[in-house]
Amino acid sequence: MGLFQTLLRGRTQPQSVPADAPEDSGALDVAAAEEATERYLARLAAMGIPLPNTGSKNGATQAEASRLYDHDPSFVDLLPWAEYLPDEQVMLLEDGRS
Repeated sequence: MGLFQTLLRGRTQPQSVPADAPEDSGALDVAAAEEATERYLARLAAMGIPLPNTGSKNGATQAEASRLYDHDPSFVDLLPWAEYLPDEQVMLLEDGRS
């Protein structure tokens, strides 16, 4: 029972705040986030990477969208196959042996 009471007592006691902690730590967090964002954007610009939200607003063209779906031919496209049987998962070739 002592363990349960210790856990319960630890939950009900308020968290103490260090005396040297600033009262408005939220303002410091916002300032630190803004500084980090500025450093990040400066690094992107130094590397020649376009900044976020400065690109084209038009979206992808039809050619760019169709290029996403292009793929190299498969080795199956190069085989002399006559028929594919999906139930057996077998491809019949036109070589006269298989």
